[in-house]
Amino acid sequence: MDWLKSEKYQLNNVLAARSRLGEGPVWDSTKGLLYWVDIYNHRVNQFDPTTGQNLFFDVGDVVGSIANCLQQRLRYRRSR
Repeated sequence: MDWLKSEKYQLNNVLAARSRLGEGPVWDSTKGLLYWVDIYNHRVNQFDPTTGQNLFFDVGDVVGSIANCLQQRLRYRRSR
């Protein structure tokens, strides 16, 4: 991970998320939003890097994955 020490890159913590297991980032280039899942807290998150706001909704079960679809919808898959 020598690239982390490079002066070409600057890493910033932009969200103090209290997730149990944050995974599966999906970038929506049309809306400029980052979607990600908190697997064990049953949440799909939407992070807006321009405002720093993170919204989430509880899907009621363990979240396995998410995908951005052509119809401007976000789909998720439960693990069970």
